[in-house]
Amino acid sequence: MRPLLLCGLLAAVTVPLHAEENRWVSLDGQPVPPPKSYYKAEWQSEVVAPGEQPCLELFPTSRKPAHGTVIIAPGGGYENLSTSKEGSNLAVPLNESGWDAAVLIYTVGKKEDKDHVKQQALDEAEKALALVRKRGGDLGLSSAQVGAMGFSAGGHLVMRLAHETAQSAPLSFLIVMYPAYLSKDGQLLPEIAPPKIPIFLCVGDQDQFLPESVALDKYCREHDLRCDYHLALDVGHGFGLTENLPGGAKDWPTKLVTFLASLPAPEAAKP
Repeated sequence: MRPLLLCGLLAAVTVPLHAEENRWVSLDGQPVPPPKSYYKAEWQSEVVAPGEQPCLELFPTSRKPAHGTVIIAPGGGYENLSTSKEGSNLAVPLNESGWDAAVLIYTVGKKEDKDHVKQQALDEAEKALALVRKRGGDLGLSSAQVGAMGFSAGGHLVMRLAHETAQSAPLSFLIVMYPAYLSKDGQLLPEIAPPKIPIFLCVGDQDQFLPESVALDKYCREHDLRCDYHLALDVGHGFGLTENLPGGAKDWPTKLVTFLASLPAPEAAKP
């Protein structure tokens, strides 16, 4: 396993940490075994199937004090979870940049149960956020700032999380990667409308869900919200973070690091 060094630019990605260094906790903060997964060659990713216990995989940075924590929601259409390419691989650039990371393993299920599954996943995302805010220090995670990052269906999940917690415990920022299920007839769904926090948005120009990102960008412009919108040329859906990113998406990790560096200092970011 080769170590990946972040030296301003990210040129390649490997598995971020040795398995023995990973830690999993339930959404109540208790240690749990890692969820079962398998490698799906089509996705170039480890995948968690339905039936696994909701939990967090923790990746504290060695750089102290950390800037805060990013809760990561992998995608998979609410039917599976792409947990490496859209989850644990992100620990490398985040940790190298001084951020703690926590990958959320949330409930997924059958296509016909999707409405129920979406609500259950939202409940779990809210529990994960509350856990990081209240007991982050016990888990080795900083709660100075807490943002959320989601891929595809996970992008939908973190958008709903930001909307639902806007009044009680607002997120500090959002990172939304090629999100799905955000709009209808070109308009952002009411339950998706984000609070006034910085947003990083990235999608491929060949993505079938591109209209969702266009609707989000339009909403942000109309409501004077910061949205750093990045369109990856000649790229489709689900590129995530792998060693062989397609050309138009090769620099998205660098752009993400730049976005994170531009955020207000933790003291100024607290609500």
